[in-house]
This record gives sequence, C-alpha cells and structure tokens, in this order.
Amino acid sequence: MAQPDPMARQCTATAKSTGKRCTQPLIHGGNVCRYHGGAAPQVIKKARERLADLVDPAIGRLRVLVDTEDERVALAAAKDILDRNDITGKAKREISGPEGTPIRFTMKIGDDDD
Repeated sequence: MAQPDPMARQCTATAKSTGKRCTQPLIHGGNVCRYHGGAAPQVIKKARERLADLVDPAIGRLRVLVDTEDERVALAAAKDILDRNDITGKAKREISGPEGTPIRFTMKIGDDDD
C-alpha cells in the first residue's frame, strides 16, 4: 500500500464563509499555509523545531539504507548523503568584489541599437 506524498499535504484551515478546506500547501514542518498563520514567527519557529527533531532519525535511516543489499537503494542513499553534505564532485566558484561584496551586473539581451 503506497503512502501519501507528504509534500502534497494541504492546509488544515477552513474558510468561515464556505466551510471548505483551504487548498494551499503547508509550510515546511507545519500544519497550515502561510495565509492561515504559517508566516507567524512562532509558527515558523515551531515548524523548524519539528523538522530538526526528524534529522537524527532520518540520518539513522539513511545509514541503514547505505548498508542494504539492494545496490540501487544503497547508491541512492549514498548520493543523498553526499548531496546533503554538499559533496558533489563538482567544482564551485564564487566571485566577489572588493571586500567580499557581491558583484552585480546587468546583461542586455536583444538587438537594440541604443
């Protein structure tokens, strides 16, 4: 039996006028959308706490999956761990201006003859 996609969950609030449930997506770690209280600082803080509580069990589960006999599952878990630790094997370059300030530029696209 397939489990529902947690990312597809919707806000638990209902409209007073119609009584219908809100169709907006939840904030990460929350039970409501940003329109129904999800943007409040205390709600954001609590949602972050809920997500932080899931980190250790998730890492433990990934550790188990890395050691599984199914090579596809083990490889996917290993890739996930490396991605989450920003170890991709790709070179990154950061460019900054004087005193570490970001460089801003404007790119003009088109054939304007100004």
